[in-house]
Amino acid sequence: PEQVLIAFKTELGVDRCVVLPAASYHIDYQVTVRTDKTGVIAFVNDPVAASKIIVELGTRALAKGGIFGTDILTNALDHLERNRAWDYADLIGPILGGRSPASGQYSESLTAAFATTHTDSAVGNFQIYLSALDLWLSMAADQISPDSIDPQTRSYLLARRRLVDEGRRLQQQVAALGWKTVAIPSLGESSRGINYLNGLHDRTRYLMPTIGGLFTLLDNAAAESFRHNVTPDVEIVPIMCAESQRRAGALRCSAAVFPRVPRADN
Repeated sequence: PEQVLIAFKTELGVDRCVVLPAASYHIDYQVTVRTDKTGVIAFVNDPVAASKIIVELGTRALAKGGIFGTDILTNALDHLERNRAWDYADLIGPILGGRSPASGQYSESLTAAFATTHTDSAVGNFQIYLSALDLWLSMAADQISPDSIDPQTRSYLLARRRLVDEGRRLQQQVAALGWKTVAIPSLGESSRGINYLNGLHDRTRYLMPTIGGLFTLLDNAAAESFRHNVTPDVEIVPIMCAESQRRAGALRCSAAVFPRVPRADN
């Protein structure tokens, strides 16, 4: 490891290389950095906050789609507000699972509730909802008896929680560099997440990836978090890229593979 760090320092011409925990499948899905007159700002994911917003929007979509009535909706939102993840799962899980005989398989008619605009992917949004629900459950995995869930599910949930813990450790390491850290409600879950950090900076703008449709409220919350932590002259520009995000990429990933066009005077 020491030789690798020396090689990177030499190749990149930098004073220091820092090893960060692998909290996401790519580092640019976990942190984005901007420098202004106040110093360096590191924007990092807040996956727990994002997951709860996603679960709420998904819950409302299920009720609006007629999957359950207002009584279930009221109870589900109460569990969400009081952070009772397993009570929520006990309430909603049988409704979702009862529509398919095979565990982990769902009918297309169920997912239809997750398409609110012509740009929405009903199945893609439903998968994001399930991923966010898993993450929320993982934060309370140690509050449930080992006998109440199978060992594979418990191991999976604990692995999800370890990723959240690694993200928090990454944030601590970045803060130790003397950088200001700002948490954005963002879910760096590859093709089943909604990520606002995989964007592009220039001197006066941040081009922020968005997903729109059902999750527009989450887009807006992330944009406001950015606006409150950059100087007033910086514009936050939302760019719709839902389909790219469903393929484990967003703006920065797309731009990285786009061919550079030579200037005419070169």
